[in-house]
Amino acid sequence: MTGSLSGILALIGAFTSWLIVTIAVAWALIPGSPAWFDSQAAMHTHGHAAAVAAFKHKGDEAFAECSKCIAIDPNCALAYLGRGLSYSQHKENGYTFTKETSEKALPDLKKAVELAPSDYIAQAAYAAALSLTEHYAEAESALKKSLVLEHS
Repeated sequence: MTGSLSGILALIGAFTSWLIVTIAVAWALIPGSPAWFDSQAAMHTHGHAAAVAAFKHKGDEAFAECSKCIAIDPNCALAYLGRGLSYSQHKENGYTFTKETSEKALPDLKKAVELAPSDYIAQAAYAAALSLTEHYAEAESALKKSLVLEHS
């Protein structure tokens, strides 16, 4: 009897541990939970810091803050867009995109477009980077899509 009782207690203990972990993970993912609000607050803080850094032409800081947002939410299109645009925020390149900065920005801008295909600003930024890297056919397509989206 003692052996079966200890087995049952062990099973209950294992089930309880599994249940606690499951609830904790679900709690963090449920919109409206405190953990969800904490992650959203962190996203807001880093997003704001990235915008301020970009406004002050501090590309490295903007890049770092957008990277923090991506670490919190890898599906945040705005963070990829901001990080892609941050490459242009350097005095050495006149605070504008060059062929070299556009080549660096393309993966982030492409990801932003993939995550938010109806965002005409992301499409336009992606089109500009494609054009500066001499991918003219793709640039034309992205720019046309941007214009359609902007006026829809």
